[in-house]
Amino acid sequence: DLPKNITVSGAKAAPHPVMAEIQRLIWFALSLTLILSLFSYSPNDPSWTTWSSRNQFQNWLGRSGSIISDLLFQLFGLASFLIAGLFALFAYKKKSSSNENSSAYLTFSPILFLIATSTLIQSVFPVRWAPWNLTHTGGMSGQIVHQFLSWLAGDLGAFLISLFSSLALAMWIFKWNFVSATTQNFRVWLFQLREKRAAFANRVREQIKL
Repeated sequence: DLPKNITVSGAKAAPHPVMAEIQRLIWFALSLTLILSLFSYSPNDPSWTTWSSRNQFQNWLGRSGSIISDLLFQLFGLASFLIAGLFALFAYKKKSSSNENSSAYLTFSPILFLIATSTLIQSVFPVRWAPWNLTHTGGMSGQIVHQFLSWLAGDLGAFLISLFSSLALAMWIFKWNFVSATTQNFRVWLFQLREKRAAFANRVREQIKL
């Protein structure tokens, strides 16, 4: 006999509806918790990079929120907010039996997207714009990758590589048909422009006849 979660074709069956809803609730709770800890982050709170003897925290989630937010900001900078967005995406998407929800899809793609976006933020936003006295707007990961790409292809090349990498990974994760949608919209715009030009030419010819 086949296990209950394996179909005849060998693919894993969809999880029980209640378990699927519980998993989505957990992702949503993680997203909300992370947003609260990031927004209430204070560099003066005791954390893994800041030693302090005081036991009062400005972070809404106390010591755990201070440690988590400080760690994420140090690693990924302002791109840390994308983690909460990805958690919300996992909560929104219904898990199916297809391969799109494989462990590789849920693990490596978001991590690469996070690093690429951190590098893009590091390329675009200067340190003087950084809130909460962040050392690097893209965190240590964005800073390291940006320095390597700048050494390899210059500042402009680093910006373009991080931009197109972020777009490509966003298209993969969010199933976003960016290129085809943009091309289709451009074709529609050209068609409408031709129609307007033809209508304008017809009006001009009618006025000349009059």
